[in-house]
Amino acid sequence: MTKVINRRFIERIKGEAGGVTVGGGSGGGGGMTLDVQEGQGTGNAYTEFTYDSGVLTLNKGKTLVDTDAVDQTIAGNKTFSNTVVAPEFQGPSDERLKDFVGDIELTALQVAMAPSKIFRWKGKRDDGRVHGGTIAQYWTGIAPWALTKNKQGFYMVNSPGLALASVKAVAREFVELRKEVAELKAVIQTMKSDLQNQ
Repeated sequence: MTKVINRRFIERIKGEAGGVTVGGGSGGGGGMTLDVQEGQGTGNAYTEFTYDSGVLTLNKGKTLVDTDAVDQTIAGNKTFSNTVVAPEFQGPSDERLKDFVGDIELTALQVAMAPSKIFRWKGKRDDGRVHGGTIAQYWTGIAPWALTKNKQGFYMVNSPGLALASVKAVAREFVELRKEVAELKAVIQTMKSDLQNQ
């Protein structure tokens, strides 16, 4: 984990709370990289700083967390460049946490018309795999609540929320069709009874 700019000088200080590993130059020249390790609990966290010309800078994107059976809360949006695997994903859904502003009103036809594509990612995102999904632009005028944009201006989709809304739209259509079928059966039964009584 330790990044050393100049291997002529390495120092490690360790205590009960964790350890600090420093690598840098032996003289006045050269920069230095500092890795701070948390030593408590069953998980390990590493944060990297760079010290150069009297300035200590946190290296963004250089904090690693080893979540070995540790419950953690991480604030902010996180972007992963590869597949995230977990046996279950959960999010807060308690009514007491929500200020409702309306109902989702997707139709079964809108869901049926939604693009469903197999694709490969372009450029640096290409991982050599084939993926499946929708196209965010289709939903801009139908379900804007399900879309956000990242810092680069690309759309991201709230897939769980959109999937639930789509299922509800199809289920609502199914309930209406069952009601119509029941009404038609009743009409047919009445017609049969009238014919039998003639």
